[in-house]
Amino acid sequence: MGMAGNKRTQFIVRWSPLLFAAATIWAILAWRHQPASFGYFSACVTVGLVCGVLVVADFWKDFSPLISMLWYMVFVSAPMFIGAFLYSDFENKMNYRYMSVVVASILGLIVVFRGRLTRPATGDAEQIVAREPREHVSLHHS
Repeated sequence: MGMAGNKRTQFIVRWSPLLFAAATIWAILAWRHQPASFGYFSACVTVGLVCGVLVVADFWKDFSPLISMLWYMVFVSAPMFIGAFLYSDFENKMNYRYMSVVVASILGLIVVFRGRLTRPATGDAEQIVAREPREHVSLHHS
């Protein structure tokens, strides 16, 4: 697991359930006053899930720094594309409603994959290294 040395990543993963709860409350408060179409909301959730998958992949396997830039680019540029091609009421800019759902979606995925993100890196090594021969022998004689 590549996140062992990154204190910010450890903090986010450790406190993700509480952060997810706060982001969900923020999203509920942001969306309750102004009606919006289901498609508009779905587009925000989709962007959040795409960003969330990239964030989880980056936290989990410590990929290239380009993954971090990629999810940030998706987060920043998606409102322009959604407003230009899908929903004109999206205002072609990032607003608090968009941000609340995207952040809640990202944190939701981190909560879902929290167990994998906090699992020690030795699990990967055990899959690579074969078991000792005497373990196999004891299984055959039982």
